[in-house]
Amino acid sequence: MASIFSLPQRFLTRKGYGVHSPFAFYLLTKILPDEYSYYAFVFLDEYIRSVDIYLHARNICFKIFKPAYYHFLFRLGVYFRWKTILSLGDSFGLSLLYTSMGSGSLFSYSYYSQHGLLVDLLGDISLSRLAQTTSAEDFHDTLSSIDKVDCLLFSQFSVGQQDYLELFNLIKSKLHANSCMIIEKISSKPMQVFWEELIFSQDVSAVFDFYDTGVVFFNKKYVKRLYKVLF
Repeated sequence: MASIFSLPQRFLTRKGYGVHSPFAFYLLTKILPDEYSYYAFVFLDEYIRSVDIYLHARNICFKIFKPAYYHFLFRLGVYFRWKTILSLGDSFGLSLLYTSMGSGSLFSYSYYSQHGLLVDLLGDISLSRLAQTTSAEDFHDTLSSIDKVDCLLFSQFSVGQQDYLELFNLIKSKLHANSCMIIEKISSKPMQVFWEELIFSQDVSAVFDFYDTGVVFFNKKYVKRLYKVLF
C-alpha cells in the first residue's frame, strides 16, 4: 500500500496532486476543505464552547479538536448519509453529534461514554435515536440488535481494558462495502498498534491518515492505498 510521509507531500496530497482515484480526489478536494458553511454550524459550534466550559469547570484535561475537524465530520455525513452510527469511546459527544447531524442518521449508538454529556448534546436535538451503553453486557445486547453499521467511530478516550482490535473484530461482521470508519488519536500510543494492523488488513481499501485522525473505507471498488494528508 503506497504511503506519503513528508509535510510537503501531505500538503500536495491534500490538494489532489498525485491522487488518481476519482473517489479519493473528490474527498480531498471537495469534502475535506472547510470552504462552505452550513446553517447548522451556527448552533452546532455553540456545543463546542459548551463542552469547553464543561471541561474547565471540572478541571478535565482534554484537548478539543478545532471546529474545522468537526465540520469535516459533518460534511462526510452529508455526503454518505449514514443511517446507523456506532461510536466507541468518548469525545464528549462532539464527534457523534456532528456525524449524526450531518448524515441525519436514524440510529446512533454510543459505548464507553462516561461523562454524561452525550445525552444532553444529542438528546435536545432529537434528530437521531440515541442508545448509550457503558457495560460490556449492554454493548453486546445492543450490537446483536443492529443489522449493519454504516459509520464506526472510534472516539478519543480509551475504551477501557478491552483491546481495540478485539472490539473491531466483534463489529466487523456488521460492516458492509459502503461502511466508513473514523478513528481519532491514531498518533497516540494506545491506538498506534491497532491502526497499523488495520491499514494493512485485507478488509480495507482506501485509507486516509490526517495525522491525528484516520478515515477508513471498505469498498473494494476504491483503490487500495494509504493517503497521508495535511489536515
